[in-house]
Amino acid sequence: MPQAALRRIKKSYLARFAAWALVHNFVDLLAMALPIRRKHYGRKRVVFVKLDGVGDYIIWTAAFEAIRGKYPSLEFERILIANERFREFADIDGTFDERVFINVAKLASSPSYRFGVMRKVGGLGASVIVNPRLTRDFLWGDSVVRCSGAETRIGSEGIENLM
Repeated sequence: MPQAALRRIKKSYLARFAAWALVHNFVDLLAMALPIRRKHYGRKRVVFVKLDGVGDYIIWTAAFEAIRGKYPSLEFERILIANERFREFADIDGTFDERVFINVAKLASSPSYRFGVMRKVGGLGASVIVNPRLTRDFLWGDSVVRCSGAETRIGSEGIENLM
């Protein structure tokens, strides 16, 4: 098969949905059934999912003051689940108490990597999870939100033609 055809298939939403339905969905369900349990005491945990690009993350940093105001560190432990591409930027700021970095390409292509990540996400013990991305993607961000097991899930409806 020509390289151009393979690239079109990889970018195709239909192909991504088929991969999710046939493989990733079962991996996610198994990870939800077998999360890595961690003990945590005291503060509620609020998790932010930011798996898009570096530029989007830099723009999002303008909201950090509002995040610290809405979820004060005395009451909430703030956790960031982020694309590993902006690890350097995320490590600079002290808004988040804990950071979990994900290789997004590997999350979509390696079932064993996905299983480990989703188990870790389920074990975070999130009370609230926030997915601030407008153009949601069921293969990454939505799956992380679902596997978190958080009682309160905050996100946008998304843009229908991009879902």
